[in-house]
Amino acid sequence: MQLNRYLPSRRLASASRRWCKDCSRGAVTALVTAPRRRSRTLLSVKESLVKAREYFSDRRRTVTFVGVGLAFLVTGIVVAALLSSPRGDLVAHSGPTPTPAASVSPSPSPAPAAITLRPGEIVATIAGDALPIYANPGDTQSAQVLDKWSAAAFQPLTVIAIDSTEVDGATWLNVKVPVQPNGSTGWIRESDVTISSTTVQIHIYLDERELDVLDGDEVLISHTVAIGTEATPTPLGVYSVTDRLEYPNPNHAYGSFALGLSGFSEVLDSFQGAPPQLAIHGTDQPNLIGARVSNGCIRLPNDVVVAVAEYAQLGTPVIVHQSRATEA
Repeated sequence: MQLNRYLPSRRLASASRRWCKDCSRGAVTALVTAPRRRSRTLLSVKESLVKAREYFSDRRRTVTFVGVGLAFLVTGIVVAALLSSPRGDLVAHSGPTPTPAASVSPSPSPAPAAITLRPGEIVATIAGDALPIYANPGDTQSAQVLDKWSAAAFQPLTVIAIDSTEVDGATWLNVKVPVQPNGSTGWIRESDVTISSTTVQIHIYLDERELDVLDGDEVLISHTVAIGTEATPTPLGVYSVTDRLEYPNPNHAYGSFALGLSGFSEVLDSFQGAPPQLAIHGTDQPNLIGARVSNGCIRLPNDVVVAVAEYAQLGTPVIVHQSRATEA
C-alpha cells in the first residue's frame, strides 16, 4: 500500500521501520517463545500513553540522527509527492475496503529460517549509504544491496536478526530481509550496522482478532483489530516495524498513525502501483474493527494505534499467529 499517499507529520527522526496501506503478504514462520502471563489489569489507552512516554524517557536508546537540512529536504519531497498524488484509494464509508485483483501471482515464500535469537534481541540499523546482503556468512560478493532509506517513510532501514556467527574474527548476522517474498533472509556484516535491542513485541492473533503489545511478559495494551479478508488474508509470520507515519488529519483509510511492516501481501502482486506492504494503522471506519475487511493490514481505532505507536519504535518485532491456542 502507498502509506505515504497521505500527508504525514515531520517526525522523521523518532521513527523505527516500514509498511503499506490495507495490503498483506507474509510467510508462515515458526516461532518458539517462552510462555507469557497476561497482566490482570490492562491499561487504558490514556494510561498507556502516559506510561509509554515515561518508559522511553527513562530508557537509554540508540538513535540515528539525520541532519536537519536533509530531514527538511526529504520532508519537502514527501509533502510535494503527497499533495500531488490522487486520493482514489480512500476507504469508502459505506462498507469494507474493496479488494483489488492481483495482476501477477507473487513468488511463494521460502521455508522459514530457524530462529535462535529472540526477535528484538538484536535490532540492526544501517550505518552507511547501503546495506549489502550476502547469501552466506563470510561471502565477499553480495547477493543484493538494500537502500539506506525505507520506502514508505524515508527512515533509516532497520532489520531484526534471527541468528549470528563469527567468520575469521568478524561477526555476521542472519537477518529478516524486508523484501518480497515474505520470509526472505540473508547475512549482513555487523560492521555495516549499528546495534540496539528491544524487549517490546507486538503479537497479533487472527482467530481472536486481537493485538497485544508486550514488554517482556507484561501486557501493555490489548485490543480487538480488523484483519484481512478471506481473499486477501493477513499472512502469518515474524515481521518488524520499518516505518512510522503520523497523520495530522485522521479522516482517511490510515487514520491517525501507520506502522509500516517488513512483510507484504502474499496474494497481491502490487497495490495501486506500489508494493503491497503490510501495516498496522488507524481507520476512518471504527465500526469495522473486529471484522475481516482489509487487504491484509491490521486496523485499530485511532486512539489505540497512537498508544501502540508510543511503544513500537523502528525494529519492534511484530509476530502474527493463527490463534492464541496455536502459539508456541
